[in-house]
Amino acid sequence: PPRTVDGLGFAIVLAAVAALYLLFLGVQSAGLFGGAAYLAQKGLSYAGWARSGVFQMVGVTVLNLSLLLAAVQWSRRTGAAWRAVRFLSALLTAESLVLLVSAGVRMTLYVEAYGLSFKRFLTYWGMGMMAAFLLAAAWKVRRPDFRFCRVVFPLALAGWLVINCVPVDYLVAKDQVDRHLSGESAVLDVDYLLYDLSYDTLSQLERLDGDTIFQSRDSAFRTLESLLSQRRADARAECADWRTWSLSAWLASRNGT
Repeated sequence: PPRTVDGLGFAIVLAAVAALYLLFLGVQSAGLFGGAAYLAQKGLSYAGWARSGVFQMVGVTVLNLSLLLAAVQWSRRTGAAWRAVRFLSALLTAESLVLLVSAGVRMTLYVEAYGLSFKRFLTYWGMGMMAAFLLAAAWKVRRPDFRFCRVVFPLALAGWLVINCVPVDYLVAKDQVDRHLSGESAVLDVDYLLYDLSYDTLSQLERLDGDTIFQSRDSAFRTLESLLSQRRADARAECADWRTWSLSAWLASRNGT
């Protein structure tokens, strides 16, 4: 369709937003990339610090993608205003990637302190998808005729299918058990690994001493071996009915025999 919007208006808005992000990056540089020393100085928790970075990144990605895609798509592609739109869109994309790196640093420090969890793994996946979207936007700025939505929508679907094929629960359990066995973490949330995640965690929990006493969800104190046996019995019960059958339960029931 013909582009009748003057790029000067978009250029002014892009310049204002880009300047705002530059100011934010300059003022908050310590908070964006600070480590354990910064958290101790400010009295912040790893969890709150990491979550703030993720929420910032989601908001920035939605806002910046909407703005720069509208500017590149609808501006008249001639003259100095068009060149300004492309430059400022590229700058905005770069700033977004810097904030994404900051969010990744925060989450990595959080994981290093407390280990992986299902939500933390999905946060990494979400960051990877946001990085892909921003890189696609950067290519849109370079090649304005690039069909952004035709690429990004299938990419998002592919990313969702891939994450559903990744054994996230197994990886989370492996990370938590590795940290516990190496002495990096003295506490292991067996209740979370046994009951909040799938049966994929059982093979990793078997690496621990089966005679160790843990508290089950019924508040009784039982050995780990007893808790694992009960979970495998639950898996066999689920596999007995096609309505509750799952690959995770089937593999757990087979390994327990």
